[in-house]
Amino acid sequence: MSIDLSALLQEQVGGALSNFASSQLGESPSMASKAVALILPALLGKLSGQTGDASRMTQLFNLVTGPQVDSSLTQVEPSLIDKGRQWLSLLFGDSAGLTNLLAGRTGMSTDNTGTLMAAALPMLLGVLRSQVQSSKLTQPQFVSLLSGQRSLLDRVLGSELATALGLGAVATAPAAVEARPAAAPVTPPPARAVTPAPASGGWMKWLWLALAALAALLLLKFCGQKPAETAVPASGASAESVVVVPVEPASVPASEPAVVVPMASEPAMPAASGTAMAPAPDMTASAAATAAAAASAVASDLAADASAVKYENEVLSFYFATGKTDVDKMAADAVSADIVALGKEGKTLVVSGYNDPRGNKAKNEELSKNRAKAVKAYLMEQGVPEGKIELRKPVQTDGQSGSLAEDRRVDVKAE
Repeated sequence: MSIDLSALLQEQVGGALSNFASSQLGESPSMASKAVALILPALLGKLSGQTGDASRMTQLFNLVTGPQVDSSLTQVEPSLIDKGRQWLSLLFGDSAGLTNLLAGRTGMSTDNTGTLMAAALPMLLGVLRSQVQSSKLTQPQFVSLLSGQRSLLDRVLGSELATALGLGAVATAPAAVEARPAAAPVTPPPARAVTPAPASGGWMKWLWLALAALAALLLLKFCGQKPAETAVPASGASAESVVVVPVEPASVPASEPAVVVPMASEPAMPAASGTAMAPAPDMTASAAATAAAAASAVASDLAADASAVKYENEVLSFYFATGKTDVDKMAADAVSADIVALGKEGKTLVVSGYNDPRGNKAKNEELSKNRAKAVKAYLMEQGVPEGKIELRKPVQTDGQSGSLAEDRRVDVKAE
C-alpha cells in the first residue's frame, strides 16, 4: 500500500494537537508545531517497529477495531489524555524512555511531551481505524500497511531516530549475517543432496523427514529448550550425513536422560522418533499433502500460543496460552468496555470456558473451569456484580473450532 500515514496524520489531526500544545501546555506556536510534527511520526514508527510481533499486532488490531477508538476526533479533551496514557502503557509498556527521547528532540519538558504523546495516540489510532474501515482491511493487510511506512518514516524522522524506535532492525539484519565468523559459514547443501531418488516413494522420504524435523523443533519449543544445532554438510557430503543434535538444558543433571515432562493439560506434540519415519507403501500424494497441511496447522497454532483478548460480534473472547489461566488484563481493558457496561446495567454475563483437546480430559475440563473463574474475577474487578456473572459449561468444551488456539478461550456474552 502506498498511503503515507505520517502525512495523513499531520493533515487530519496535526492542527488540533498543535493548538492544544500552544493553548493548554503553554508552548509557543512554533515549538508546538515542531513537537507535533515529530511526535506523530514517532508514535507511528513505534507501532511500525512492532509489526514482526504477531501478538502485539493482534492486540493493536483489536484495539483499533474495538469500540473504544473513535475515528471522528477533532479536538483534545481531558478524558482523551487519560485514555491515551493507558494506551501508551498497553502498546509500549514503560514509555518513559520514549518520552525522554522525544523531549530531547523537541526541546519541550518531559511532562509536556508525555501529555502531548497521550493526546496524540488516541487521535492516531482514530486515523488508523478510519483507514481500516474505509479500505475494509483484514489484520494481515493492516500489518502490511504499517510495515510499509518504514521507509517513509526513515526520511521523516532521520535514520538515527528511526533506528532508536526499532525501525532499523530489518535493514540491519543482513549485515548481522555477513558479520558471522568465517569458521561457521551458512552454506546451503549441494543441489544433488536434495534430488529425489528415482525409486518409487523417494519424494515421500524427504517429506516425512521434514515433518519429523518440524515435530522435533516444536517439541523443543514446548520444553523451553533452544533449537538444535544443525551440522551443515561439507561441499562433498550427501544429505544423509546431516545430523540434528538436541541440546540438553543446563538444568537437567547429566545423569538423567533427556525426557519430555508433559504439562498438566494440553501437552505439546509427541516427540518424533530418533529414526526417520518411512512412509507407508500405499500412502498417496493426497494423504501426504494432508499430513503436511496438518503439520503446518500445528505450526501456525504454536505461533498463536499466547494470551490475547478480542471483542467481535458482541462476544468478548479471552485467549490463553497452553496450560495457562492468566488473563491479559491490559488487552482486556482495551476492548471490554461494552460487555462490562452491559453487566453493570443489569444484563447477565454468561462466561463459558474451552480448552484444546490434547492431554487428560478431566484435567482439561478443570483447566476450562479455572479459566472461566479467572475471567469472572476480572469482570468483578471492573465493577460487574457477582450475581450478574454466570459460569456456564458448554455442551462440549474442546475440539469444536478446528483451531487449537481458538479452543483455548473463554467467551463472555450478555443475555
